[in-house]
Amino acid sequence: MSPCLGRGCKKDQCCTEVTTTTTPPPIVDSVIVGAGNITDMCADYAVGFRSEFAFSKTKATIRGQSDGLGMTGGWQLYDCIIMMNDRCVNLKITNAVGSTYVTRNANRQGKAFNDRYNGEMEDGIVSVGSEATGSFKFDFTFTFKDDNTAAVLPYLPLTFYDLDGKPLRSGKSYEVAKTCEAEGVVVDKTTMISKSYMDTAGCAVVEGGKQEVPIPKDWTHLASLQKRAAATFGFKGLSKFSMEYTLNFRHRVFVMKGNRAMACVD
Repeated sequence: MSPCLGRGCKKDQCCTEVTTTTTPPPIVDSVIVGAGNITDMCADYAVGFRSEFAFSKTKATIRGQSDGLGMTGGWQLYDCIIMMNDRCVNLKITNAVGSTYVTRNANRQGKAFNDRYNGEMEDGIVSVGSEATGSFKFDFTFTFKDDNTAAVLPYLPLTFYDLDGKPLRSGKSYEVAKTCEAEGVVVDKTTMISKSYMDTAGCAVVEGGKQEVPIPKDWTHLASLQKRAAATFGFKGLSKFSMEYTLNFRHRVFVMKGNRAMACVD
């Protein structure tokens, strides 16, 4: 029984209201690039991808047909990838208007490669591959499963893994990830990422490393080497954003998960 409920004692007369504040876990061994409060990704309201979700895609994802919803180029649907306020949130990835992803991958090798690597690489891991080089833009849209309305995510830390490669004569990285809607990006202090920065337009850019590293065995608790080849973009208060992938070398796969473990201590 609370002492504030004792006989003859009113709350405002004899009690002091006690409040507690939960301190977010710190960001450690990391470098924060950007003006946004990236420590939001360590707060309780930050959301992440579930390990169990259903995945489906249209053949239009790799063959450039229309899915009947006005989204030429197809889609990938991740069913109930996030739980928010006890509601399932779906993620749909579509080729952005004007993207050359489908046409650049229209040959037999491109279709076969993308059919294999587009989707759920492992439990809870989202993957988008390309046999062809070039810059490709994709839209990420989050909706509630029960009524298909926009699901505004308080904060989504989206981690890209295995941003690696080898030196090219041009000096470019194999893989470059860019978005103009993230607050910023977090990389390890000892990162092998070539560059991570905010460009003059306010877009967060990560240029992959020039050393190949093994695929993580544990995507949540990264080993030191895998941390050095990862980067986490922070998205705040959005239900939709775009990512631009640039590949300067053929047959590469962008691998990602809504996951704050790269930067936060739980």
